[in-house]
Amino acid sequence: MHTHPQRRSTRARRLALGLTLLAGSCQGTLTTIELERSALAEVPAATLVETLIGDLGLSEFSMLDITTAEEIQNQGAEPGDIKDVTLGAFTLSTTSPEGADLSFIDSIEVYVASEGLERRRVAHRDAFPEGQSSVELELDEVDLTDYAVSAAMTFELEAGGQRPEDATGLRADVVVLVGVTVQGACKAAQRDM
Repeated sequence: MHTHPQRRSTRARRLALGLTLLAGSCQGTLTTIELERSALAEVPAATLVETLIGDLGLSEFSMLDITTAEEIQNQGAEPGDIKDVTLGAFTLSTTSPEGADLSFIDSIEVYVASEGLERRRVAHRDAFPEGQSSVELELDEVDLTDYAVSAAMTFELEAGGQRPEDATGLRADVVVLVGVTVQGACKAAQRDM
């Protein structure tokens, strides 16, 4: 069976166009992956001697390695594919006792740090009204890319205020938005073919 030369030419052009579009989309286009992390802590009740709250005990955020996160690896992205990292949200909530609020906090600042890089503020809040058990922190516009591709990105919390009357459970939820090239995802798709 012979195929007409013009049909072969049209098929070849379509195939070439499709491969060109695929190759182009695998080069530099960004896709965003949301990494959600949480940490729990308990702020001890105030005593006669200790009343200041300090760091709130949320040390689980201290080491966050973006490059080895399962969500990144599942997309086939490698550390070199990470092009843009920003903070998407930072929420602080009470978990116990029932009816607890965050009014014992006067202010909070969240900093990012990594060895060899300047420590920078990434989120803050100055008002914690009575009766409010969950608040969104205000985000500072900070590019976290250099921190994220380092050995480990550290979030450090500094809080001002007085310890609560009763021990209070806290939950911090952070969303980190990681922009990666589609190249990593294309590599994964090509491996699966």
